[in-house]
Amino acid sequence: MMIRLPLIIVKTVCFYLLVNITLMPSVSGASDSFVELLNQVKQSQQMAKTIHQRREATFLTKKNTQAQLLDDAKQALGNAKRDNTRLHTAFDVNQADIAQLKEQLSQQAQQTRAIGVSLKTISEELLLGVQASYSGYNQGYQALLKQLSTASTVNIQQVNDLWVLLQQEMIASTQIHTRDEMVSLRNGVQASSPVIRIGSIGALSQGQSLYLDKQLASLTALPQRIVQSIQFDSNTLNAIQLVPLDLSGGQLIPHLLAEPTLLQKIQQGGVIGYVIIGVAVFGLLVTLERFIALSWVERKTRQQLASVESNVNNPLGRVITAVDRHKVNTPDAIEAVVDEAVLKEIPSLEKRLSLLKMIYGIAPLLGLLGTVTGMIETFQVMTFFGNSDPALMAKGISHALMTTALGLIVAIPFVWFHSYLMAKKGFVIQVLESQSAGIIAKQYV
Repeated sequence: MMIRLPLIIVKTVCFYLLVNITLMPSVSGASDSFVELLNQVKQSQQMAKTIHQRREATFLTKKNTQAQLLDDAKQALGNAKRDNTRLHTAFDVNQADIAQLKEQLSQQAQQTRAIGVSLKTISEELLLGVQASYSGYNQGYQALLKQLSTASTVNIQQVNDLWVLLQQEMIASTQIHTRDEMVSLRNGVQASSPVIRIGSIGALSQGQSLYLDKQLASLTALPQRIVQSIQFDSNTLNAIQLVPLDLSGGQLIPHLLAEPTLLQKIQQGGVIGYVIIGVAVFGLLVTLERFIALSWVERKTRQQLASVESNVNNPLGRVITAVDRHKVNTPDAIEAVVDEAVLKEIPSLEKRLSLLKMIYGIAPLLGLLGTVTGMIETFQVMTFFGNSDPALMAKGISHALMTTALGLIVAIPFVWFHSYLMAKKGFVIQVLESQSAGIIAKQYV
């Protein structure tokens, strides 16, 4: 078998020969150098042969081992492929399980949020009811209800505490008990006094009915005007004590307390409201004067109808005496005298009735003017402060509505007053006309 020398060995030998030829000192030493070179070449060939033999032996030795390694690698690859298939299948199953668990988690989260929202709403409603409760045992869970109504998350312990406290409140709402508490009485004095709490709907102290004042956070005596406005059944007046009970959950009494008095309602009308009231007072004086005057004239006229003698203290008597006073005999002259006498009486009967007509016409217009000014004020407030706070707009709206109401309150009765007085005047004029016609008719008979 032919042995191929490595390229590096060939290059080394060639370089060595070149160096020896170049440096050869003489022809006589050339033979020794070639011999030495030949020996070196033989040694190099022997070394290369030895190296190649070793490599061939190593290769032959490892040939069987490499085949075994290849078989092992192929087997490992097959196992890896099977594991990969199994893992892919498990991965898909796990992905499906994860998606299902995420869906369940989402549903449970939605249910939890719904429970939280419901619990928050219930807590807010219960807080309003508890704040209006008279049981006296509600201080313990007002803080819990406030916490539940504002908290973003709740735990089961808070729900259990709420359940226990609600049980206590329900039991307390069925009991009547007495204990000393700080009470604000009607005279404005705050003092410790025995308070009789009637379940969750009423309280009593020193014969005065109490209510829960949220601003003072204490029991306060009901004002006398509210107590007087409550109508009791006459069949129960013989009871030991009558106590007004607030069955509206604390909504009715604050509404009654916030209701303005008559003076406050008038003040809401402002300057225009006072003008309307002034017009009404003036109209009442005119109405009273005209009512007295026309009633007196009507009564005297009726008396004159029943009397055969004429009296100048009434229009009919003056018409009758006018004929006698002028001493005329012709029918035309008598008719002229009678017509003149009747015409003289009509102005005194109609005097100031036109003022009443003007009053019931001008009062609604003043109310409309107040409505316009009130709405202007409201829109000015909305321009500066917006419409986020209704309390800021309430003044202008109250002014507008109150002036409208005052104008109608004044106008409606004055329409009736004017019609009533016109009826009285019409009766007297009708009597004058009918009697004057009779007087004229006698002259033609």
